[in-house]
Amino acid sequence: MQSKVMQVTPKQATEWLEVNHCNRPLSRSVVEKYRQAIDSKRFYLTHQGIALDDDGRLRDGQHRLQAIVDSGKTVKLVVTTGLPDDAVQAIDDGRKRTDQQVLSMAHGEYVSPLVTAVAREMYGGGLHLGTSKRRPQPSRLDLIAFYETHRDAIQHVAHFFRDTSTGTAVSYVMAALVRAWINGAKKKLDRFAEVLAHGYSKEGEEVIIRLRNYLLRRRREQRQTQALRDDLYARTERAIEMFLGNEDGQLTAAKDERFPLPEDEALRALRREATAA
Repeated sequence: MQSKVMQVTPKQATEWLEVNHCNRPLSRSVVEKYRQAIDSKRFYLTHQGIALDDDGRLRDGQHRLQAIVDSGKTVKLVVTTGLPDDAVQAIDDGRKRTDQQVLSMAHGEYVSPLVTAVAREMYGGGLHLGTSKRRPQPSRLDLIAFYETHRDAIQHVAHFFRDTSTGTAVSYVMAALVRAWINGAKKKLDRFAEVLAHGYSKEGEEVIIRLRNYLLRRRREQRQTQALRDDLYARTERAIEMFLGNEDGQLTAAKDERFPLPEDEALRALRREATAA
C-alpha cells in the first residue's frame, strides 16, 4: 500500500468515480459541503484523501471526488493505492469529533459546548424568524471561520452567562444578544446581558425582566422544540430593540432579523442556490 499527494483534476476524479466499488450511497449534502469548501478555498490537504484497492477500484473518497467534478477545480489530495480488501472494514470506524472538539483543536484553547452552540445559532441569522424554511447547518470549516470572526464578541457575552444554573444561559437567546452586541451600543448591551443572566434590575430595565420571566416560564412549561427556540430568539431581539430605544410596552416577537451580520448575505445566496438546485 502506498500513499502520495496528487493534484486531482475533475477529469481524473471522473475516471476514478467510474470505477467506484461497493461504496455507500452518495450524499448530495456531503458533496455540497466539500464543493463549497473548494470554491471558498477552504478545502485543506490532510492525511484523509481517497483510496484505491489492488484492482484500481475506488474504495474511499467518492464525496471528495464528486465535489471536485462539481466545482470544476483541481484539488490537492492524498491518494492511497493498493488498499487491501480487509482494510476496507476499518474505514470510517473511528469516533467522529464534535463541533466543540474541532473548535477547541483549531484554536488551541478550550471552547465550551455552550459557546459552540451560540456560534452555530448565530450562523443561521434570520432562520429563527421564519424567513426561511431551510435550516442549513454550517460545515466544520464554515463554523471555524465564523467563530474566528466573532470569537471575541461571543466570548465576551458568554462571560455574563457563565453560571448556567440560572436557566437563562441558552444558545439561541445568547446568539441574538451577541448579534446585537456586534452591531453596537456595547456598554448598554453589557447591562442587558447582566440583568438577563442574574435578574437584578433597576428602573428603565423592565423589558429585560419581562423577557427573563417569559424565557424561564416557557422553558419550564413547554417541551424544547424548534418553534419554542424560534419564539424566544425573536422575543429576545425585540426586547433588545426596545431596551436600546427606551421603549416600553408589551413584549412581542421580532418579524425579521434585527441585527444582521455581513455574512448573512452570503448565507442567503447559498440558500437561494440550494433551493434552485
